[in-house]
Amino acid sequence: MAGNGPPPKTNRQRREAPKRGDWVTLEPLAGPVLPALDELPVPDGLAEWPVNAARYWNAWRESPVTAKWSEDDIALAIDTIDHYARTSMFKKGDGGVPLPASEFRLRMESLGLTPKGRRDNRYLLPEEAPTQLAAVEPISGGAAREVPERVIPEAI
Repeated sequence: MAGNGPPPKTNRQRREAPKRGDWVTLEPLAGPVLPALDELPVPDGLAEWPVNAARYWNAWRESPVTAKWSEDDIALAIDTIDHYARTSMFKKGDGGVPLPASEFRLRMESLGLTPKGRRDNRYLLPEEAPTQLAAVEPISGGAAREVPERVIPEAI
């Protein structure tokens, strides 16, 4: 049997202002912010960059998120890919300590390189830009005019 209480609201959209600031729609990159992987020194003990590290780095270079990075963020990304390369090729006899996978994930999130990281930083990729809806507002004389409204993504 159904419970007691009022029926659910037909429109459950949040009405209050976003808690952490406005969403920023990122522009497509004019050119990569990060250097090419070939320009970075190969980590000690490796002959070349691992294939997966190169895939990550190339994806990061093409990401519009990197346009918002400071020099510190670029340094963190370089350190992260270096640790990832060492960890992915780590063997127990090497004597080092690998970077835990959770640390790699946390670094990617803090840089905005994952969907969760982009939500936390309130970044929208160019293809995720909200559409502008128009609301009709009555004016005197029975006519109406369109008023643009900002659409807040469902992910809030």
